[in-house]
Amino acid sequence: MARTSVLSKTKDDAAPTPAEILLRIEAQAVRVERKRREMEEVALELKQVKSEYEAERGRLERMARKSDEPLFAEPEEKDWATVSVNTLGLPHAITTALEEAKLGTIGAIAAYCKDGKDLTEVDRIGQAAAEKILAALDVFWEKQKLTEETEPDDGADNDPA
Repeated sequence: MARTSVLSKTKDDAAPTPAEILLRIEAQAVRVERKRREMEEVALELKQVKSEYEAERGRLERMARKSDEPLFAEPEEKDWATVSVNTLGLPHAITTALEEAKLGTIGAIAAYCKDGKDLTEVDRIGQAAAEKILAALDVFWEKQKLTEETEPDDGADNDPA
C-alpha cells in the first residue's frame, strides 16, 4: 500500500478505510504529543539556564561595584574625569561610538559603569570593543599611579629652615 497522504488511494485505487485514516490520525497525534512534551522540557531547561545566567550576572555586577578599581571607586582627584577617550589609543570606530553615546570622557564612562550598565549596551560596542576599552582604561590608571608616585612635592617640606 503506497502512502502519500491521508486520503491517497492505494495501488488498487481503493480509498483508505475509515479505520486506516483513524490509525494515521492517531499516529500523528502521538508524534505531535511527543514533540509538545519535548518542547516543554526544553522550555523548562531554558528557564533554569536563564535563571542561572541572571544570578551569575548579578554576582558579577555586585563584584564590580565592590571593586577597588578606579573605574568603580572614583579617586578623590577628579582631573581624570575630563580626559577624552581619544587619549586612550582606541580605534577610531570605538571612540566615535563612545562619543556618540555621550561617553567621550573617562569620567562619563566611569559614571555609566557605576550605574550598573555594561559597555556592550552602547550602540556598536560589542564584547571585543568593551574589552579593548577596559584594557585601555587599565593602562590609563597604571600611568596615573606612576605619575602620582613620581610627581615632586609642592615644596612645602623642602624648606631648609
